[in-house]
Parts: sequence; structure tokens; C-alpha cells
Amino acid sequence: MTASWLTDNHIGAPARYVDELVRRSERRRELLPELVPTGSMQGVLQEGPARELGLPAGVPVACGISDLHAAIIGSGTVGPYETHLAVSTTAWLSARVPFKRTDVLHSIATLPGLDPQMNVVGDNIETGGAALAWLREQIIAPADGLAGGGSGIGADGAAPLFEQPTYEALTELAATAPPGCEGLIFTPWLAGERSPVEDKHLRAAFLNMSLRTNRAMMVRAVLEGVALNITWLFGYYQKFLRRPVGSIRILGGGARSDLWCAILAATLDRELQRVADPLNAQLRGVALWTRVCRGELSLDEAAALVPVERSFRPDAHDRAVYARHAALYPGLYGTLRGFYRKINS
Repeated sequence: MTASWLTDNHIGAPARYVDELVRRSERRRELLPELVPTGSMQGVLQEGPARELGLPAGVPVACGISDLHAAIIGSGTVGPYETHLAVSTTAWLSARVPFKRTDVLHSIATLPGLDPQMNVVGDNIETGGAALAWLREQIIAPADGLAGGGSGIGADGAAPLFEQPTYEALTELAATAPPGCEGLIFTPWLAGERSPVEDKHLRAAFLNMSLRTNRAMMVRAVLEGVALNITWLFGYYQKFLRRPVGSIRILGGGARSDLWCAILAATLDRELQRVADPLNAQLRGVALWTRVCRGELSLDEAAALVPVERSFRPDAHDRAVYARHAALYPGLYGTLRGFYRKINS
């Protein structure tokens, strides 16, 4: 884009390539890109890439940031300990913090941040919104030749036979099931897990199904299972911060669902503040970061430009139901991990 091959080295102590690690990588040192500071201006957009992108040549180019760092700015959580929750393909909790720390047992650590004064918390739930995508594409309406598909609920965009229902239709269907789904619990470990336990052998399960279990309960159980998994991580996340967390900003594709936000608010027992256009919050963060890099805004000024679209407070009844499930949920890992290790080794 700028006629140079570069990679960011985050912000903090000056970074350099370690000769021993370069040797082990079996790559020639001269082929590795130059290390440049995150947020540094690196020239302007060249004519060739500009034509492909449909942008004018000469647009300033800044060294970019990761999705985690973009989420911090795009959610407006730039103050110390201000927490955001991202529910996208995966899910995570993060905040800017004035310390460096690692929790090896629960796969939580600080990473270099947006400036030398603050690090950011890094953790990751391996399957977040991808669990609902899996249910829709592989269970509700797979392209396998069998008749089916469509929620029958009548939501705008509900699918006919042989077509996948919209996510809006799925969550409308889920809303017809009772909170807690009569004890049905889904563990969203479709791709193993990273936080709060790192275990590649874990797999997902619907537990406590009965003859009364229906499709609406299964969809809602997936939403609740992801929320319970996030709540499991949240306990260790607060211990990592060494302080309680107040309200939480939420972003990502999963945040578009009012029902999912309400379930998360009840399981976490926290007010959730959904930012406007949550699906594109990280794109907003990148745009605001570029203005910060150009000296047009401070981080605080950039955060002030992020609007909150709606707040979700815990429902007392739902909170009581989910508190019981949340208390049981960590024990499922202890009960099932031996089985998964044997069958998936």
C-alpha cells in the first residue's frame, strides 16, 4: 500500500528480532519486515492499491492495530479497568490496565496496549457467535437434502423450506422458550477452549435433554450456553483485575440480538451497554485510532465519540434461574474433561 513491507511491534519497549528465534524459524533475516511502532504514520496510499480499493491516492496510512485493540477504542472503553465484551465468532472480555500480569492456569494475560502507560487484558473463548452459526447451518437447516428449515415464527426474513432462517428468526424462536430451557444446558466447546481453561480436547454438548426438549429450547440453550461460558470466564477475569467490574460495553455480531444481550446481562448480573452498530464497532475503532495517530484526537476524545445505543439491566427472575445454572456450569468441565481427553486423543 505504501511501497514498504512493515509490521507493528506494539507500543512499549523498543522491539527487535531475536536472532535465535529467527534461526529456529528457518527464515532469512532480510526477508522479515521492518518493525515499526503501532500507530506510526507510514506514508501514503500508492496509486495501484488506491485503484483496487476505490480510494484516492495519497491517503495517509497508519500502522494498524489488532481486533482486540480496535474493540477497546470502538467500544469507548479507554479508561483504566473499563470493560468491554465482544461476542463475535469467538468472545472475550478486556480492559486497559496499568499493570503487567499473567494467569497461566486460566489463559488470561496482559498484552502491550495503545500507549506505554497501559496494557490490555487478553483472553479468548474459542466459540462465541460461531455456536449459533453452527446450529443454524448444521442442525436447523443444513443443505443435506432433507425437508426442513424455516422457523415458522413469522419474523421478518424467516426462511422457507430448504433455506436457512435469519438470525433474527432464530432468536425470535428462542424467545418462546422459557429462561433456563427446563434445565437444558449447552456447552459451546465446539472447537475446544482457551479461556478460562485451555483444553483442545473439549467438545460441545447438549445436556439434560428430555422428550419435552424442542427446537426453540435448543436455540435458546445455545445462547444461554455461550453466556454461561462467558460468566465462567468473568469470575476469573475479575480476580485478574483484582477489583469488581461495573457496567460492561458490548459489541460484535452477537450484540445485535436483544435477547442475547438480555441473557448475558442476567447471567453476568451486570448492566450491558450496547454500542451503536455493534457489528462494525471495531471498524469504528480503527477509524478513530487513525485520527488519534494523526494528532486530531486524544484517546479520551475518541472514546467520547462512541455512542451507546441501548442498555440492558439484569431481569430479577432470569438472574435467579441463571445463577443456579452458572453455579453448576464449571463442574461440567471437571466431570467431562476426562471423557473428552480419552475420546479425542
